[in-house]
Amino acid sequence: MKKLFLLAAILAVGNVAQGETVKLEDTVVTSEQGFEQSIFEVTKNVTVITAEDIEKKGAKSVAEALEGVPNLIITNMGGSDVTFDLRGQGATAKSNVMVLLDGIPLNSIDMSGYKTSQIPIDSVEKIEVIPNGGSVLYGDGAIGGAINIITKNPKKEKGYGHIGAEAGSYGLFKTDASYGTYVGESTLVNLNYSNKNFDTHRDEARDNLEAFDIKVRQLLNEGYLDFKYGYSKTDFIATGAIIGKENAENNPNQIGDSILKGTNEDNVFGVSYNQKISDDLEILIEGNRKDTKYRSEWITWKSKRSTDTITDYLKSQIKYTYLDNNYLILGGDYLDGDTEVVTHNQEYKKEAQGLFAINKFYWNNFEFQQGYRYQEIEYTTTKKEKRRFDENALDLSVNYLLNDTSSVYFSYNTGFRTPNTDELNKWYGDFKPQRNETYEIGTKTTLGNTFLSGAIFYTEVENEIYYGVAEDREKYNLNMKGINKKSGIELSATHYFDKLTLSGSISYLDHEMGDNEYKGKKIPGIPNIIGNVTASYEVNDRLVLNTVANYNGKSYYNGDFENKGEKLDSYIVVDANIKYKYDESLDLYVGVNNIFDELYFDYAGIDWTGEYAYYPASGRSYYAGFKYSF
Repeated sequence: MKKLFLLAAILAVGNVAQGETVKLEDTVVTSEQGFEQSIFEVTKNVTVITAEDIEKKGAKSVAEALEGVPNLIITNMGGSDVTFDLRGQGATAKSNVMVLLDGIPLNSIDMSGYKTSQIPIDSVEKIEVIPNGGSVLYGDGAIGGAINIITKNPKKEKGYGHIGAEAGSYGLFKTDASYGTYVGESTLVNLNYSNKNFDTHRDEARDNLEAFDIKVRQLLNEGYLDFKYGYSKTDFIATGAIIGKENAENNPNQIGDSILKGTNEDNVFGVSYNQKISDDLEILIEGNRKDTKYRSEWITWKSKRSTDTITDYLKSQIKYTYLDNNYLILGGDYLDGDTEVVTHNQEYKKEAQGLFAINKFYWNNFEFQQGYRYQEIEYTTTKKEKRRFDENALDLSVNYLLNDTSSVYFSYNTGFRTPNTDELNKWYGDFKPQRNETYEIGTKTTLGNTFLSGAIFYTEVENEIYYGVAEDREKYNLNMKGINKKSGIELSATHYFDKLTLSGSISYLDHEMGDNEYKGKKIPGIPNIIGNVTASYEVNDRLVLNTVANYNGKSYYNGDFENKGEKLDSYIVVDANIKYKYDESLDLYVGVNNIFDELYFDYAGIDWTGEYAYYPASGRSYYAGFKYSF
């Protein structure tokens, strides 16, 4: 019944009555080129989530704000660190999707991910999601696409900000605050602080997260200079997998086969410089230093791991406009990363430098874009062994503007991903970069008060990096032989009624492994169908009701490359919240996650013993909070 409801709601979104024109022509995107362009000029199936969208739906984190993006799966292994999987990246999604904060990669050179939970949702101006986009602009690791989280700029306003608190199930207690002001006529300052204590739904597990950031903007004539600093620390206790399906279903909150205790601490320093030199010339220079210290201990097996990773990143680009709004972007970037595994006396270094060019020109209603990147990547291992790769990324596309609010596009792009340092720690044989090649055709349009978008794509993946069984029958990270194939279709729609906003998306993904021992088999951990429906109803000027339903189809267990076992069941998870604006300063809210207490798994796979291992997702939970703005 719930599946039929979801399907009917998705189909209904595309058949609503028309009203006033949706103002999406004013939406701009920066993630595709580094400079702003209209959403209808982007030759990808881009999704833009604005601060207004975030506030309206009552999202409390970046992960919740991203719910409903076509072909995006969001998983959370019971803690604060989530994973975003765009277009079926599977178990290695964390290394195949580029997540950025204000255009700077959050991805680490190891497997520690991007830690979006440290980003206060109130500081987010918008989030841009570009599937299979970003390889030319960002390089290594953007083959699945790019998610750019863009924060609000400090305002030229004295003494503004907010304080908030939230409490809920599983010992949840969160506080957050922000403060902004300006000094003199041209120096703007904004600070954010948050603290979250959360026991999680698994016995003995908990997360304590503390985060602080400051952004100082110096206004220049036709430009700006930003200085940023961010600090976050997570103290965690995580529990391992539950062995056996019946065991996991009967008691999904139990400890599991192990307990891991640890700390993850980040210090990030950043700078950005933007200057419009003339009407035809604009430059952008940005970079950061990220220092991550990870300390953990397996209580069960009495083993420890200490890792220090330092990454320096610098990027510069220049945009030259010629012949009436045609433009050329030239740029380069440099990355120097070092991962030291203190407990094992191991060290892995990764150095990369790249050059890229993007050209776009217009002819009547056609837009033609060409992008190319050349990147050199060098690894140095503990034994001082060196490996170097020379990689290329290409993006060719044509876009036809039917009118100001409709476009049809075709794009061809290639990208690459090299192993991260943690993967090299247990690698079998020679390692090669993973390479992707994608063809895509899509459209975006507004029909009255409805925005519609869709895309059809086909991807070939060569040397896909995965964790599997090698020739000696042990498990390692390695390259898969042959070419894996993925093809899919994505459809989404948003309709704005007088008081109701209704959105829906549905994505179908077909996939199979290439010319190897698994030829023709489905890639494990990737469902064929993903669907979503969201609704936001403004009862009056003060009261808003929100609900979201997410559907994930069936998939083979992670690690079941031979497709011998059963498939994981499909599931639907429904969340809802209510927001009440008490006055101009005070907002109150309450919500329920997983209303129907659906039992499903953030991860299920075959462990090193050959047993089925499960990480159950959270059941029904409640929360309530307030936000006071000044």
